[in-house]
Amino acid sequence: MQHTASDTHRPNGNGRPPRQLAEHFERTFNDHGLSLTDPKVGKTFTLTVEIAARLLIGAQVEGTLTEDQLRRVDGLLHGIRLAPAVIAEE
Repeated sequence: MQHTASDTHRPNGNGRPPRQLAEHFERTFNDHGLSLTDPKVGKTFTLTVEIAARLLIGAQVEGTLTEDQLRRVDGLLHGIRLAPAVIAEE
């Protein structure tokens, strides 16, 4: 099965981001002298994703997103929140 770029950005069936996406986030942080394995950085990453999720809830309340759109995006964000744990498993 051939994968597309978007396939590497979808959480897998267990709600976790695929390793490639978690590694992409880690490289991005590494480029700035940071690592998701640092507990403070990992917590900050997770908190930032949670804040983004809350903003999207506000967008749904205001009618910018439908309930279905919010549910799908929140599913993606749920997996992304776990990226520090995926990197820590290495």
